[in-house]
Order: sequence, then C-alpha cells, then structure tokens
Amino acid sequence: MKFLNLIIGIILGALIWALSLRFTGLQEPWDGAFLYYFGCLFLAGLLSALPSPRNWLMGTFGVFAGQWAYMFLFLDGGNLWHIGMVVSGLFMAISALGGAIVFAIWRISKRKTKAENQ
Repeated sequence: MKFLNLIIGIILGALIWALSLRFTGLQEPWDGAFLYYFGCLFLAGLLSALPSPRNWLMGTFGVFAGQWAYMFLFLDGGNLWHIGMVVSGLFMAISALGGAIVFAIWRISKRKTKAENQ
C-alpha cells in the first residue's frame, strides 16, 4: 500500500496528543515531560517507517499531520496555534530521526543481501 507509512504516522501523531493527558496530566504533550513528547515523536517516526522504509519521510509527515488534525478536531487551538505549528514542525526532526534509522538499517541490510547474492 503506497500510503501506509502516512496513515500510520497520522494515527500515531494523533495518539501522542490523545494519550498526553493520561500519561503527563496535561492536555498538551509539549507542556508535560519532554521525555514523553520527544520519546513519542521518536517512536512514532520509527514505527511509521517500518511498513516501507523507502517511504520513511511520509511517516514523519503523517506524525505532524496527525498531531495537528487531533488539535484542530478535539482541542480549542488557542490564539498561538500558528507558533505551535512552527515549533512542532521543528520537533519533527526527532520523528524524522526515528524514521531515518529504520531507513538506514533497511538500506544496509539490502546492500548486504545484494553482496551475498553476487
């Protein structure tokens, strides 16, 4: 499926926000413990890259889109949402790191398999 990474990223991004109150006691994960938010971003990037490591960046975009979809659908947004969007866009580097690790491992294993077959 071409967009599976994106779909999984959207679901995981929304879950980061949906579960924030339960795990941090705060509605917005970036107001809680940074370990929760950054850990979730990294894990979401990693997991969203697994279906197709070649499309790992789609998973990262999905995590970003899922967070903002959840915020606009279930939270009031507030008057600083545009600043939050820029800041969370910068935080996507953490999610991208998780996806890039999956891609690198996939790429290395693909090269080893190719070298063994020759």
